[in-house]
Amino acid sequence: MLAGVVVALAYQVLLLAFAAALLATLLRSIGDFIDQHTRLGAGAAFGCAIIAVLALLGTGGYIFGAQVSAQINALADELPGAAAALRAELQGQATSATSRSPGSTSRPGWWSSSSVPCISARSPNSTGAASCCSSRASTSRACATPSTPRPTPCGAGSSAS
Repeated sequence: MLAGVVVALAYQVLLLAFAAALLATLLRSIGDFIDQHTRLGAGAAFGCAIIAVLALLGTGGYIFGAQVSAQINALADELPGAAAALRAELQGQATSATSRSPGSTSRPGWWSSSSVPCISARSPNSTGAASCCSSRASTSRACATPSTPRPTPCGAGSSAS
């Protein structure tokens, strides 16, 4: 237990040291460029490099801050509903898996509605029966194939020709 904590802390320290080395290299190279192209000394050029990087980060935050904030707020609003939907889906799969007979090879609910391809009415599906989907099906009409437990929207998967 103690060894795991030490390894985790050592990992964080090494990661922080690597990030500091990268930042120092970036700042030093910018400072050297400023030092070579101006009459400023090395210390003043390094200070200008720090100010330039901070100004660049501040400008980026000002320009993109509203968009990032809106996306974070939208994520925070949708995340609880998505977690609840995932929990319900997993509980539904667990319930349907326990209700199957022990010798059954079918796996109900293992395809999501977006991953089931829409099969053309001219081509039979895996059980030999023709699907209700047509090659010109709209996404609002649902079709059920014998291999899936629930209807799936036509055109949701790969398009059939």
